[in-house]
Amino acid sequence: MSIFNQLFSVRFGLSSETRILEVCNWDEDRASQVIETFSSAIESVIDTGNHLSKDAMLSSVVDILNESLEDNEVEALVEILEESMQNFNFIIDTNTEYEN
Repeated sequence: MSIFNQLFSVRFGLSSETRILEVCNWDEDRASQVIETFSSAIESVIDTGNHLSKDAMLSSVVDILNESLEDNEVEALVEILEESMQNFNFIIDTNTEYEN
């Protein structure tokens, strides 16, 4: 497993990686390409510096993914991203204040 795939597993979880492998018919090379495209799309949207709503961010990511991935791959990635966005507040407590 490459370092990139390990980072994906940490960020989105092993179940997400498994879901992508399933949608890629267990082709590890294709799954790696899909994961790389997904991560690049997310980074591209974040790097724009615009403070997008969740819906606008999701739409922008989907537009990028549709350029190079199959429909079933995009569908699986959208589900993963939506789940991650829904669970974001549970993962990172945005109400916590820290003192320096």
